[in-house]
Parts: sequence; C-alpha cells; structure tokens
Amino acid sequence: MKLSLLFSFNTSLAFWQKKGILDREKKIYEELLRTKTFDTIYWFTYGVDDQKFKNLVNQKIIIVPLPKIFNSYPGKIIYSFILPVIHYKIIKTCSFVKTNQNIGGWTAVIIKKILKKKLLARSGYLWSAFEKEKSFKEKIASFTEKKLYKNADVISVASQHDKKTIIKKYKINSAKINVIYNYVDTNIFKPMANIKKNKDIIYVGRISQQKNIKNLITALSKLPYVLDIYGEGELQQELKNYSKKIGAKVNYKGKIDNAFLPVILNQYKLFILPSLYEGMPKSLLEAMACGLPCLGTNVVGINEVIDHKKNGYLVEPDTKSIKNGINILMENIILTKKIGSCARIKIIEYFSLNKIVQEEIEIYKQIT
Repeated sequence: MKLSLLFSFNTSLAFWQKKGILDREKKIYEELLRTKTFDTIYWFTYGVDDQKFKNLVNQKIIIVPLPKIFNSYPGKIIYSFILPVIHYKIIKTCSFVKTNQNIGGWTAVIIKKILKKKLLARSGYLWSAFEKEKSFKEKIASFTEKKLYKNADVISVASQHDKKTIIKKYKINSAKINVIYNYVDTNIFKPMANIKKNKDIIYVGRISQQKNIKNLITALSKLPYVLDIYGEGELQQELKNYSKKIGAKVNYKGKIDNAFLPVILNQYKLFILPSLYEGMPKSLLEAMACGLPCLGTNVVGINEVIDHKKNGYLVEPDTKSIKNGINILMENIILTKKIGSCARIKIIEYFSLNKIVQEEIEIYKQIT
C-alpha cells in the first residue's frame, strides 16, 4: 500500500529542518515503512528545494516538492487547490491520504471528492482554536475544519479536549474520531545518569504571547534561580529587555535541534511550561520522558498530561501561582524525584513512539 501525506499549507522540509524537528517528524513514517504498513509514502510539501533532504529520510519516502512556478504566497494558494490535478497520477496509486495538520485541509477534501481516496484527517491541534475568536482567520479555519472532518473517513486528534470540541462544534460522530497522542521516542528521550543536573530551570518552545513567558520571568525576578529559554519568537527582544529591567536571571539560548535536546534536558532540575493554552505540547512530553519534574499551568493541553503532584505539578497562569510552584519544587527533592519518575512511566505507557505507531496502524486497518 501507498500513502500520500499532505503537508500543512506553506510548510516545507526546509522549515522542519530550520526548526530542528525533521528528525522527530519523520520517525512515525519511517516506522510505518519498517512495519511494512506501507511500501511507499509520498510527502507533498510546499518547498521548491525540498528534494535536497531526500538523503535524510528513508528512501521509500518520496518527496514531491512545490513546483517553482508556484513559489510565491499567492502561487502556493493556487497550488493547494490544483495539487490533486497536477499530481493526479501519483495520488491515484495511493490507498490513503493523510493531512499533517488542518491548515490547508481543503486540498484533502478536493482529493476525496475527485479520487474517492480513504482520508485520515490528522491534527495535532485545532487550527481554529489558535486564531483570534470571530476573526477572518478563525472563520476560514472553522470552515476548513468542518469540511475536512465531514469528508474524512476517520479523524485523529491529539487530545480528548479536541475530540470533545469537534463533536460539539462540528456535530461529528464520536466513533469517527480517534485520540492518538503526540509521540516521543523514549529510547532517545530518557534519563541519563551520567549527566549532572547542575542547571536550574529550562523552558523549550516559541517565545510568544500564548506561552505566557512574561509571567514566568516576573515570577523569577525575586528568586535565586536561573531560567534558560530555548526557542525563538516575536516577543524575544521585548522579553530580553524586560528580564534586564526587573533583574530576572534569564538566558536566551536560541533554537535547539531536537536531536540535541535529550542531553540538554537532562542537565536541568526543573522544566516549566507556563502557557495560557496548548494543543498537546511535545516539549512537555519530551521533558517528562527524560524524567524531569515538570511544572505546567492548569490549562487545556497541559492538564490532560500532568496529574497534579503525581507525575507533575500544576499551577495557575498568574505570577504568584507560578512563583509558589517553583519554590515548592526547587526546595522539595523528595517530591521532584517522585514526580519525575512517574512522569517517565506515563510517557512510556501513553505516548511512546511504538504505541502511537500501532494505534495509527489500527486506524488504517479500520478503513481499508
């Protein structure tokens, strides 16, 4: 069997490589090939030069890049609608079509209408939930999701919350929706006894409004601990200036390739994710897989993973709550050791790569 994977609109392998996530994102597809679920997988991307990455992936993953004639934003929009016609011969040979995210999901709907292929609508997060309510983008996102979910043979989402939202918002039959969590390669992300935990606190992710980093920095201003931030984003310079202004001990480390992250994580005593909302945060899952005690805010996407005081610690997003949580965890070695150990157990049980691959294989069997 063959699979067509539709990359999110305007997403390329060059983007994955720049973000340091290519190694992580390709793993499930290489496992689907290793298990002989598929003999060929086509990646339809939005990068004109993406063929240069073919040596970084399994040879049975065929990269289908953006034609140069469409290499502009308006051109990519046009391409997203006529891709099914341009690549008709390739897609016709495939048993299944899968979306990587909801953005650009209209391409999958067109393929379903024209070629009647089995469609797996996969989303790691709901596009509409990450756009400003009642904005033009939110309306486009909601319209796309509704059409995509109505036409899909099966839907895969990364959280129970997203499943409930789809059922309520789009009136989709619950039997059609599978919760398949984001995966972690627990053979790579694991505790490393030979590495000393000689650093205080780490945050990994985008530096954006959603991540609530300003409140985290404020919480640290009167504490003796050092925060290292790995990632980039639109608020980076503003928060650098703010850190200096209030005297918070913060180091901005820039982006980090996912392949180097396990060693980095193992150097820290505490991982923090102070977000205002989340989908199913991979950085949190990876930190928990490494056995780090993790502090997260009690919001959607985080509280589905962390069981308070069992495998992590939940606080409210405000400065006072974050500060209290940091003090409790940094001063209680017995508690942090316990929740760190339990964190890894939960990741192995529910989020390991092997488990998620098997769950996705079962989906293809259901709709064959």
